[in-house]
Amino acid sequence: MVRNPMYLSRYFIILGIFLLVGVPGVWAAIPYTVIYGFYMVNRVEREEKKLIDLFGKDYEDYYNSVPRFIPSFKGFDLQAVLFWNWETFHENHGAMNMIGLLVVYAIFYLFTFMI
Repeated sequence: MVRNPMYLSRYFIILGIFLLVGVPGVWAAIPYTVIYGFYMVNRVEREEKKLIDLFGKDYEDYYNSVPRFIPSFKGFDLQAVLFWNWETFHENHGAMNMIGLLVVYAIFYLFTFMI
């Protein structure tokens, strides 16, 4: 669907944190979007040059068929996306990542709505 899901996901996670903060966060989200956009585009361009050198034609074919940031459903295979594998979840420290994210959201919730 996209070549760079990690950068795109990180953008939306941080944007969500800004929006949880409320009005100040909404105003902070505007410069964040501009700055992160520049960072993301420049970083990915450098990485893709290295990947083309490293993987050659295979990566070029992938590069030409999958969009960089805007998802495309052309050739989308739902069965390839809908799967779950506990071993992969464990190897990628999924539980710790999920717990960490929930702790961050809980802290922001407490500071935003309780204090």
